[in-house]
Amino acid sequence: MPVTIDVKKAGLETSVQDFPGRYGYWEQGFPPSGPFDMWSFRLANLLVGNAPEAAGLECQFMGPTLTFNDACIIALTGAEMNATLDGEALPMWRSVAVEAGQTLAAGFASKGARAYLAVAGGIDVPAVLGSRATFHMAGVGGLDGHALKDGQSLKVNSGEGRAGRTVKEDCRPAI
Repeated sequence: MPVTIDVKKAGLETSVQDFPGRYGYWEQGFPPSGPFDMWSFRLANLLVGNAPEAAGLECQFMGPTLTFNDACIIALTGAEMNATLDGEALPMWRSVAVEAGQTLAAGFASKGARAYLAVAGGIDVPAVLGSRATFHMAGVGGLDGHALKDGQSLKVNSGEGRAGRTVKEDCRPAI
């Protein structure tokens, strides 16, 4: 069953990205796009059972507030943004089951700069020049070509994940 996510607060430059991003279009004016911390991004996807290249969210310095309209599996990696799920601390580097109606609230980054949120199935946006990565300056990729905005809704492809998967401490990138 497809999942939808409502953007209550977008955070600072929260955007849809994919791996490896958009390469091979410099001559048309498109520099490489994609997640800044590709390792953390891919690990988030693997935690929720996605292929490493599935589209997810990159949250910079201040994370979003998102309400999940359907049950799903999520994982948050990268920067420590003191995220909560319905007011309870959300564990990082771990896949977590989310129930319909729950709200994730991420704050300011206390360590690191970018966090990555993966949802089982991957964010469902069209590919532009071979990638779903957002490139703000050209207004391409992602959701309407720009960072998320309050009030938008994200669609997620159908996917099956499993809660409780973790990334061992020594396999996490230094932040």
